[in-house]
Amino acid sequence: FMGWALTEDASHAEYKAGATLKINADVTLYAVWDEVVATTTIGSTTTKYMTVQEAIDAAGTSAATVKLLYSGSRTEILTIAQGQNITLNTNGATITSAKNTITNNGNLTIIDSSTSGNGYIKNYGGPAIQNNGTLNMGTSEIEVSNVKPAIISLSNGIMNSSTGIINFYSGIIKGVNNAIDNKGQVNYKDLKTEILNTEITNVNENIDPTHKKYISFTYDDGPSKYTYELIKTL
Repeated sequence: FMGWALTEDASHAEYKAGATLKINADVTLYAVWDEVVATTTIGSTTTKYMTVQEAIDAAGTSAATVKLLYSGSRTEILTIAQGQNITLNTNGATITSAKNTITNNGNLTIIDSSTSGNGYIKNYGGPAIQNNGTLNMGTSEIEVSNVKPAIISLSNGIMNSSTGIINFYSGIIKGVNNAIDNKGQVNYKDLKTEILNTEITNVNENIDPTHKKYISFTYDDGPSKYTYELIKTL
């Protein structure tokens, strides 16, 4: 905790903790933290947090948007609890871990509001997302993209359990083993989504299967190259 400021988006404290402030009228002071990595917005109220999990936990069961504020990549393991309704805006930032990066037991919507499309959910040792609840890739209200949001894993992109539901509006999923290891339900909501290297069963599709074409290509991820089967809706 750095102190207090007179503006909500201040990066430095105008008044240190314990300092004396003389005022002649009503004034609102805003807490300034050393490193703010995410905000949680519930209704018209936005609060800053020092970890992404703290921002998620603070939402409780209220519908909330958690927006990442840092640049580059951050290592953190996240859990969306049962009963939570979270929209996670990666905002051009990356979350990564060597375990399940996100375990979703509630209702999770992932978006990336950045123009760069550099916001990723990554994992280098397991699934990027373990989905036991409802996972929405994008929404029907935003412009559809085949690059964001992005899920990337050197194992399985998403492990979708028997209770899991994936609504795929927008984005891309990459997995070396499977993009989606599916035991639940996957719904395609748009014609511009891509899934890489996956065999999906129990799929409820809102498109005619004849609109798909299957090609293979090589994905170069630094020193290693992986061959994927691309399933692309036309």
